[in-house]
Amino acid sequence: MSETMMSQANENTENVDQKALELAQDFSYDGYQVVRRELFAHLREPAVVIRRDSVTFNTACIAGLEDAVYIQILVNQDNKRMVVRKCEENDKDALRWCIEKPDKRKSRKMSNKLFSAMMLI
Repeated sequence: MSETMMSQANENTENVDQKALELAQDFSYDGYQVVRRELFAHLREPAVVIRRDSVTFNTACIAGLEDAVYIQILVNQDNKRMVVRKCEENDKDALRWCIEKPDKRKSRKMSNKLFSAMMLI
């Protein structure tokens, strides 16, 4: 790394440190609340992420339905619940929810704007 680049990097670091000090001097924790950790998903707990254009199930979901490569998603609009059940590739509305390899199965992003919009309402 050249001396000029080192000098610029040091200057940038000093600027960031100075800004952090300024913010710290004016900052107060008053009015803030600690968020309980129970509200966040843990790696070993099944979870689904619904984005505006896709749905992704985590590895714990995939492991929970042993050997399932295809699933059906069922929605109860009255109870506002969604369930997933294993199905076969040729079943009606079967969705491939994971990538299957000889030694493991991996989560897969499923694109679907319409379903995501319906779930996020």
